[in-house]
Formats: sequence, structure tokens, C-alpha cells
Amino acid sequence: FIEFCEDFEYTPVIFTANQTVNGERKAIYHTNVMMCLGETFSVICLECIDDKKERDNVKKHLKQDGKEIITITEAQVNNFAGNMLQVKGANDELFLIMSAAA
Repeated sequence: FIEFCEDFEYTPVIFTANQTVNGERKAIYHTNVMMCLGETFSVICLECIDDKKERDNVKKHLKQDGKEIITITEAQVNNFAGNMLQVKGANDELFLIMSAAA
């Protein structure tokens, strides 16, 4: 991951995301479960980032990148709202693809 970031001149922003499963906090296996990065925005479940310093660091980097931060709840994550994808169609038109449950 670090090598990839160095090769493509990205700044790595490392954090741990969790969700409540049967009353216990469990690690989220992949960030696309709880966040989506679009061209000008981020849809993110900040409450999944339990560590305040990590959460603040994520917000800081999103703001520095000029992203509008759209927060979602853990309940919305459970309905796949974090698992969206922005795609570009004909004439460079942008679309946000998501589950009907989201």
C-alpha cells in the first residue's frame, strides 16, 4: 500500500473502521463498505472510525482535497449506502451507482 502511494504520489491515510455486529465492534473488511470517494465529494460513515485522532485525520485530508463530506450512519452502511461508485458516462457525464437498498 505504501509503495503504491509512493509510486502514484498519493498520501496514505491509514485508519481502522469498525461496525457493530451482534453487539460487538468488528473490523470492516474493506473501506468501500463504509465510504465512497467521488470527484468532488466523499460519502463516509465517520462513526465507524472509533479512534478520534484517526477520524479527525480522515476528515482533515478529505477537506484538504476539497471534498464535500457527506456523512452516513452505521444503519445506512448496513444497507449498502457506503458501497457506491461514481462513474463517467458519455460526454463526461457523472453518475453515482448504488444498491437499491441504499
